[in-house]
Amino acid sequence: LTRPLNLLIHRRYRPGCERVDELVIEGHVTPEGFTVLHTPGHAPGHLSLHHADAGLLITGDAISHRGGRLGLPPSLFTPNMPLAIESLQKFLKPDYQVACFGHGPPLKEQARERIESFVKSLQPS
Repeated sequence: LTRPLNLLIHRRYRPGCERVDELVIEGHVTPEGFTVLHTPGHAPGHLSLHHADAGLLITGDAISHRGGRLGLPPSLFTPNMPLAIESLQKFLKPDYQVACFGHGPPLKEQARERIESFVKSLQPS
């Protein structure tokens, strides 16, 4: 942590230790039918979830949806932005119609198309 503000935030929001019920990795399918997508960058162990039967993607904090626009997590809270952007490639593979975000309302129409366009806009020309 090189920035003083980061240090203050880290001290204030230091994660506590929680008991792990189950270890999940990329590709793990939960009993509810969600496939785990490892999407690090915003946090080292950040996960997103895809439910093929429901046509649903849960991005968590990998993408936000505010004011009708998709966005990256704030750099202040994202220790590895290049990896966060690279992780978004995983949202281009599965099929889904609805996307839910850690911040902002769900996208209920053209979710895959909107996310694909957003992810491609982040790639160098």
